Amino acid sequence: MKSNRPTQCDRIITLMKRDWVSPLDAMRELGCMSFGKRVAEIRKYFLEDDNEYVLKEQWVKRINRFGEKVQYKEFRLTQNQGAT
Repeated sequence: MKSNRPTQCDRIITLMKRDWVSPLDAMRELGCMSFGKRVAEIRKYFLEDDNEYVLKEQWVKRINRFGEKVQYKEFRLTQNQGAT
């Protein structure tokens, strides 16, 4: 029996259209433990030039609770200016 519930990718796409999303955001907001895999699936879909949105990524550098430098990527979907 097939469910009409949105998939994890659908939910992540909704978040990415609003703001930058990190792996921690995906875990906290959606309970998604495989964020890297979902991003790979989303990237594959949004590689086509005729899509309305394009996947952007940026590195974020922070200091963790132990005082160590860490970095991770955040992702966002933005309007594709080249779409027809």
